[in-house]
Amino acid sequence: MRMNKNQAVTADASRRLTIAIDVKNLALFTGGIAAFFTPLLNSWVSARKDLDFVLVGPSYDATELLEKPNVRFWTVPWPAMLPRQLRHPVYDNLLFSRAMKLIKPDLLFTPYHDVRIPKSIPSVIMVHDMCLSDLADVYPFRIRAYYLQMLKRNLRYADQVLTVSETSLNRLKVAYDFTADKSCIVPNAISPELVNALRLDDLSDQVRAERPTGLHIFYPGGSEFRKNIRRLCLAVERLKVLGKQPYVWVTGERNVAWSSCLNSISSIDESCFHFLGYLDITSLAVQYRACDVTVYPTLCEGFGRVVLEAMELGSPVACSDIEVLREVADDYPCYFDPEDTHSIAKGILDAATKGRQKPKRYDQYQPNVVVQRFLDKMNQIVSDL
Repeated sequence: MRMNKNQAVTADASRRLTIAIDVKNLALFTGGIAAFFTPLLNSWVSARKDLDFVLVGPSYDATELLEKPNVRFWTVPWPAMLPRQLRHPVYDNLLFSRAMKLIKPDLLFTPYHDVRIPKSIPSVIMVHDMCLSDLADVYPFRIRAYYLQMLKRNLRYADQVLTVSETSLNRLKVAYDFTADKSCIVPNAISPELVNALRLDDLSDQVRAERPTGLHIFYPGGSEFRKNIRRLCLAVERLKVLGKQPYVWVTGERNVAWSSCLNSISSIDESCFHFLGYLDITSLAVQYRACDVTVYPTLCEGFGRVVLEAMELGSPVACSDIEVLREVADDYPCYFDPEDTHSIAKGILDAATKGRQKPKRYDQYQPNVVVQRFLDKMNQIVSDL
C-alpha cells in the first residue's frame, strides 16, 4: 500500500536519524585526539537519546558507550596483516568506505581528516593543525603527501569543519579558502579529573623528596616528528655543562624515536632521562607538581594541551614561542626559540627560577564550557539535516 504525500512527510519526520562516528583514532590511540574527543562523544550520546549512533572502526573497549541503548558498533577490522605503510590507505579508502555504503548514515562525524568521507553523505570533520604543511622539512614526504591529499579532498566534501584554535582555523582558511559558515572552533578542555588535582600537593612533595638533588624537568609532549625531542636532548646536555644536574621525567616509554635520538648524541648522559610509562590523570598531575619546570619545545601545534594542563596546576612552563601557544597561554610561560638549543636551555632555567605559580584558569577551556559548545554546534548541524 502506497503512502500519500502527507503520510510520507509524517513518516520521515518520525524516523530516527543515524549518526556514524569514525572511531579509528579512539581504537588505535589513547592520547591526543582520542583523549580530546572521547568526553565530547560520551556527552553527545547521552544528550541525544533521540539519535542512533553507530561507532565505525576497529574493535576497542567502548563499554561505557555501548551500555547506552542508542549506540551500536560496526566493526571494521584493522588490516594489521598488511605492511605498515599500506594499513592506513587501505583502511581509510577501501574498508571504511565500504562500511559507509552499507550503513548509509544520515551524518558522518570523524574526529580527524584521514578517512575518505562519502560525497553523498553529510559529513563533519575535525582538522586539528596544519603541521604537515607547515613543517615540510620535518615530516617524511610519503606521510605528508598522503595525509595532505586526504585533507584537501575531505575539505572539499565536508559540510562542516571543526578545529581547536583560532590559529588553526585562520591557517586553514588561508590555505584552503573556505568560508566561515562552514567552520567552528571547539577548543581542547582541561580534564575534569585534573581540575581537582591541586589537593595532591602532599603526594607531589613526597615524590619530589625521593628524587636526587638537581633540576627536575617534566616533558609530557610525546615523540612525534614535530615534538622536537632532539633539540630538547641537546638543551639538557647544555644544562648539564652549566652544572645544573638536569633530570628529565618523560611520559610514555622509551620508544624507537627516543632511542634513536639519545643514541645519536654521543655526549648525552642517558641517565638524565627517566621514562614514566602511561600515567593516569592523578599520576600526571603529581608529575606536573613534583617537577621544577614543564618544558614543551614543539615546532607546531593545533592547540597546546600541555601548557593548558601546566597552567591549571601552577607548574612553571618553558615552551616554544609559536602563535598557538601564545593564544592558549598568553603571558604565563617563559617562551624560547624551539630551533635554538641555547634558547631552550635558557627558557627552562628562567621558568624554573620563577618557581611554582598561582594556577591560571580560563573559563573557555573548562570541561562543561567546551562540551556545551560542541553540543550546541552538533545540535545545529543535526537540525539542518
